[in-house]
Amino acid sequence: MKKTFLFTLFLGLNLLLQAQNYKLNTEEFTGKVKALFDAAKKRFTGEIGDKIAVKCGNFVSCYSTTLQFSNGLSVIAIDNDNIKHHKTDFTIGNDLNEAKNVCERMRAIIKGNMPTKFTEKDTYEAEYEGYKIHYYEYDSEIFAQTAKQASAKIGIKKKEDKYIIELMFVEPVFK
Repeated sequence: MKKTFLFTLFLGLNLLLQAQNYKLNTEEFTGKVKALFDAAKKRFTGEIGDKIAVKCGNFVSCYSTTLQFSNGLSVIAIDNDNIKHHKTDFTIGNDLNEAKNVCERMRAIIKGNMPTKFTEKDTYEAEYEGYKIHYYEYDSEIFAQTAKQASAKIGIKKKEDKYIIELMFVEPVFK
């Protein structure tokens, strides 16, 4: 009985620690958000390293990047229209509530450090948890003005049995 109790206690503590194992370094995250909005505006010039994959996910190629988060995996991904995306995956763990909590804290930092005249908009995409993704883009009714600005998006995905927060900064569509 005593062994069963200790095993159950150990298992419960282990699950609790797994659920709370992600630590967001707010100082680093804030600095990188500012740097990434700026780098995206400059089309990631000087931030692109070696090619690491011919095809990665929905992208046609991926490259290493000098702008890395200490607790995320970052790449520069090129889409079919030759648009560059700085994509970072933050592996949170197997607790959806923890992923939502961390994502909310990241969103607050992004909103607090967006360039002037940027706004947050929610939209729905099937590949994200709850089909929801948050976009940060230049607020204009004229598409051409919005397309000349960098943008960002963040959402939660499930890969295998882990929740991943996917953060992307996108260079301007119009060159």
